[in-house]
Amino acid sequence: AAALPAGLPVVLVDLATGTEVDVRARSSYTFDVAPRPALSEDEVVGLGELADPAGAADRFVLRIGAAASAGAAVSELALEAIAPNPFAATARVAFAVPTSGRARVSVVDVRGREVAVLVDGAVEAGRHEAVLEAGRLAAGVYLVRLEAGGRVVTRQAAVVR
Repeated sequence: AAALPAGLPVVLVDLATGTEVDVRARSSYTFDVAPRPALSEDEVVGLGELADPAGAADRFVLRIGAAASAGAAVSELALEAIAPNPFAATARVAFAVPTSGRARVSVVDVRGREVAVLVDGAVEAGRHEAVLEAGRLAAGVYLVRLEAGGRVVTRQAAVVR
């Protein structure tokens, strides 16, 4: 952060919890990690064999620059990329609506069946977030669907186990 121009916001975003940390104001951030079972002596392998880049999911994002606040003016209906994606536990679903009114964020499986509803009701104009939990979803590909103001926007999400 010290190498960037003064006054430019630098924020670490924990996608698993939604926590945002101003890295200019804090020098550390403590987070929980899911415990991993210990390996027996027979199972001990090199670090390169433990790392699985294909199965990795982004947990942290460094946001540099001005962030749009929840109350900032929104000009069009938008559904941001699901993060992380693919995911095994939870994912952040960020969306924006240009006018106050009813909004519905739902999850549809590949057969077109609605399997979850994240938001269903009145929302204020602006940016919002919901959490998509994989607990009751089978591994696979889903569509996250935002309906508001007579329009529909979709994004793809993948659940992995």
